[in-house]
Amino acid sequence: MALMCLLRRKRQSSQLLPEYDVIRTVQAPHQLQLVTDASGTWRLSSAAYSPSSDGFVSVDLEQLLIQDQLTSLFMYPAVNRSVAAASHKVSLLRTLGLDVIHDPITKNWYHGGISGIKNSTAGKRIRRQLAASASFLVPINQIEAQRLYNEMEAKRQTDVQS
Repeated sequence: MALMCLLRRKRQSSQLLPEYDVIRTVQAPHQLQLVTDASGTWRLSSAAYSPSSDGFVSVDLEQLLIQDQLTSLFMYPAVNRSVAAASHKVSLLRTLGLDVIHDPITKNWYHGGISGIKNSTAGKRIRRQLAASASFLVPINQIEAQRLYNEMEAKRQTDVQS
């Protein structure tokens, strides 16, 4: 991948076509929310679409994966605590006033970002809308999500008692 980053040209945002998906790897427990009804299942939280310090929400770009004859999920799971893969069409993101960029990193030439989600009331609305409208290429692994939540809670209890 590092060689790809050196030798291949970064794609411009305008070259990313609207009919393709962006794929968001969902991590537990912070990007999930426990439904408090009788089902007690985990669902995608709007926190999954909070930008990192660089202002982007990390995604993989399906268009680039397919152009290289790879599956949409070729890079999944690329991070720890992965429990699902959510997707959105580039066209949907653009109708929400967001942009999709190609942001290759050393370990992932297919990496991109969603930009334009602000830390404001409007940004919260967009994050909720994205969480509600996500399609899942890999459904939420409920058992693993619960295990990771329990692990976090046990660590929190240990820290409080120390």
